[in-house]
Amino acid sequence: MASKRALNGMIGGLVGAVACGLVGAPSAMADHAHVTVDTANGQIKIVTGYLFGEDNFTIDQDGWLREDGEIFRLVCDQTWGGTPHTGWPVGIEQMTLTSDYFGATGRLDGGHFWYELAGVTTIEGDPTPTLIWAEEFNGTLVGIADSDSADRSKRSFELGFIGHIHEQRQLIEQPGLYEVSLIAWDSNGVYTDSAPVRFYVEVPGCDADINGDGVVNTQDVLAFLNLWAAGDARGDFNGDGTVNTQDVLAFLNAWNTGC
Repeated sequence: MASKRALNGMIGGLVGAVACGLVGAPSAMADHAHVTVDTANGQIKIVTGYLFGEDNFTIDQDGWLREDGEIFRLVCDQTWGGTPHTGWPVGIEQMTLTSDYFGATGRLDGGHFWYELAGVTTIEGDPTPTLIWAEEFNGTLVGIADSDSADRSKRSFELGFIGHIHEQRQLIEQPGLYEVSLIAWDSNGVYTDSAPVRFYVEVPGCDADINGDGVVNTQDVLAFLNLWAAGDARGDFNGDGTVNTQDVLAFLNAWNTGC
């Protein structure tokens, strides 16, 4: 199992980003869902739904990770309060990559396993997204895999042989919807790479960023007041069907809170 200290020393720094939590997780998976490696005929397989209470997680024939039949989606909408990057949006652990469950079978013998962030494709949002996979350790984010790196090991989250690291975090820079591909691989070369497994990462936009420039500032106040004064439907900030002073108060509360 890769140590937290080793992971921290091996892979470089974070970029500004948003961290993610799973939407709609049932009570049996309130902590986190598990994804692990197995092998067959010398090739790695990525497997999920193997633990009690997680059998609603499946991987279909096209490689999509699904929850209750729907494509698995991580939604990034909280705020990181540790270091580095205090104040950045962050979510609690909901998806844990491991390499331990099938270790006792002997099918993983000789392997040293990694999960590569093999692709991040924009469906809506930032055309050049960066995804990071990290571990929280004593209030610090460490053990980083960065999808932008030219080095495969730095695009990958290391688990080694029979590895299970908790407090994993997923971070992405900008609001939008992104398709993510994971490939498991063996740095010892005993087993060939897995087929890709895919899922979505969603980063909700910020309601107070009225002009959509990615920053909440006085320009958003001016933009909102212009919409409100014009009676534009976008001035109905509280969504009650009427543009009135209650919308101004709701907007200012959201603007003051920030994103």
